[in-house]
Amino acid sequence: MSNMTCQQCDEDIERNGNDVWIHTDGDPENGHDAQATIRDYDAEEQYQDVLDEIYEPVNVCGYDYDAGRALRQLDPIAFRTGMLDYFDGEGIEIV
Repeated sequence: MSNMTCQQCDEDIERNGNDVWIHTDGDPENGHDAQATIRDYDAEEQYQDVLDEIYEPVNVCGYDYDAGRALRQLDPIAFRTGMLDYFDGEGIEIV
């Protein structure tokens, strides 16, 4: 994941070695814990990329499609549900 911003202060954040979101400037004086957010469109694109990396292309009637694209087009509800679960598990809020 890249291009994450803190929900509270809009500053750049990243994951540290303990898998916790921290402000990239390292300033502990900001008065709050880093909270990751991602825009809805970016979340869809990133989740589609994640699916493409995990799964092999799928074949539909002799044509091959990337798995993420296929799921997004063929079953948008399943795609959206999976995306929300994925980002929730990553501790990232979709805005």
